Amino acid sequence: VLLETVGVGQAEVDVIDHADTVVLVLMPGSGDSIQALKAGIMEIPDIIVVNKADHPLTETMVREIRGVLSLAPAGGWQVPIVRTEAHRGVGLDDLVTRLDEHRAFIEAEGTLGERRRRNLHSEILSICMHRMRRTLEATLAQDPAFGTLLDRVASRELDPASAATQILRSAGQSGN
Repeated sequence: VLLETVGVGQAEVDVIDHADTVVLVLMPGSGDSIQALKAGIMEIPDIIVVNKADHPLTETMVREIRGVLSLAPAGGWQVPIVRTEAHRGVGLDDLVTRLDEHRAFIEAEGTLGERRRRNLHSEILSICMHRMRRTLEATLAQDPAFGTLLDRVASRELDPASAATQILRSAGQSGN
């Protein structure tokens, strides 16, 4: 199953909680490498693809990526950089080989199970948080005290964090 995200931001970093192997696809001349560096996403991928490898700035981008990857601790999986030209099918065999190698590596290291457990942990927590939020919103919609509390926050008598602490305390939670 392939899962594609677009852009570089928090949602794209969260893909690590859903995938066995993360492939980061960058394009030379698009500012992708700068965006990836700014977002701190370079620690996330297991494989990096430089697509449109026929672009004149490809080698510059590959050097930049190698420079960033060289800062990572040695040992373990070494993130490969694969050059592709998707519109012509160039480099796709190499990409499939690298995907297979990564799968074999995480199976041999025993980290596939760990990754999947981490992913399921994140999924369970996400579902719980979503359900708790719906329950809390429904409860607060029926509570006139919440309107009063919100008015105090809006008038700057109370800060949002203190209001949240009061709500959680009244709901029997710790408030932290």
